[in-house]
Amino acid sequence: METLVRQANGLDMSCIEDGDGETLVLLHGGTLSNSPVWVGHPLQFSILPTIPMFAESYRIVAPDLRGHGKTINSDGPFAYDVYAEDIAALIQSLDVGPVRLWGFSDGGMTATIVALRFPHLVSALVNHGGTDTFNHDSPTPAIMRRFIGGNESATEPNLDALERNIAMFPGVRSCHEADHDASQGPGAWQRLFFEGFERWTHHLSYRLEDFARIEVPMLISVGDRDRYCTVEESCAAYRNLPQGELSVTPGVGHAMTPAVAAAALDFFARKR
Repeated sequence: METLVRQANGLDMSCIEDGDGETLVLLHGGTLSNSPVWVGHPLQFSILPTIPMFAESYRIVAPDLRGHGKTINSDGPFAYDVYAEDIAALIQSLDVGPVRLWGFSDGGMTATIVALRFPHLVSALVNHGGTDTFNHDSPTPAIMRRFIGGNESATEPNLDALERNIAMFPGVRSCHEADHDASQGPGAWQRLFFEGFERWTHHLSYRLEDFARIEVPMLISVGDRDRYCTVEESCAAYRNLPQGELSVTPGVGHAMTPAVAAAALDFFARKR
């Protein structure tokens, strides 16, 4: 496993790379990165521990998304479509043809938008825990307005509310500081939340019905305890897919676990 810097869409994108064979791009969740500081945290947000599992069968490229970890964003707030353009540019820079694509949470949303906008770059994909803001009845934007802005009608971020709410999750602030601040300077983690406020507090312009336009094989993956992406919502996304499958992992919330990785590997192995 090594860390390389690849140029994509104007970014110096920090990427963990490992394994050999067909290329599989892995996308982490929002406000995290692929830094080892997240490994072992009880919330199980990190995809890093599962990279060796994927690397047994694939060449893995796992970037830090724009503004996260070692990939610096100097352009201010941006939409999910910019994430998708970043990843499309990264895939094109690999010069390997269409790739397999897997994403968790924000990474799952991004992977889905890549498949919608740049279908020629994707041969199969997995969205794990990233269907909520495609569902325009989802409460996630209101939850995020309360978390970052202080109340469900907030129109801008509030530093006091953010720091008060982040303190409810033991060890998360220190991980943010050891990750983003260590790479980008003091205050980077707060800036990351502020830049994401508009993105996280509004539903996407895309809807669950748009999944019908994804013609490559796609797995909708969700934990049965996920408070953001429900099983029912994930089932609705799956029903729209021309070549879809659904995986519900028991006992898992909004998290990344070896069982989630195993379901994705099984899916990819059957989609040759």
